[in-house]
Amino acid sequence: MSKVLIIAEKPSVATDLSKALTPKLGKFTKKGKSRDSQHFENDSALITSAVGHLVELKMPTGPNGKNLPWKFDVLPAIPKNFELQPIERTEARLKHILGLAKKKDGEGWQHPSQMEDATPLLWLPG
Repeated sequence: MSKVLIIAEKPSVATDLSKALTPKLGKFTKKGKSRDSQHFENDSALITSAVGHLVELKMPTGPNGKNLPWKFDVLPAIPKNFELQPIERTEARLKHILGLAKKKDGEGWQHPSQMEDATPLLWLPG
């Protein structure tokens, strides 16, 4: 059976989702030893959290390959390609989420975002 990966905004939301989805999807088991590798899993879903932003824009570089200084004479610095890089403090979490996304039994992923004046939307399989 294939599983859907649900990525919550923070660990407390992942815990709440595992409790709220138990009646529909079945009981979840908490897995992972470190804070960055914790997730909930059952036969139809994986629930983890992103803990904020995981990637950031790479600083634009000059012709010498070094980062451009923050001076008005070099601004605006608009790169040809906008590249992303992992944020150092959340890189372990990013690797964990990518590992879960690449599992062979995965079907897709969902991100129930928090929106102002609206409840988060969530797609439920089946």
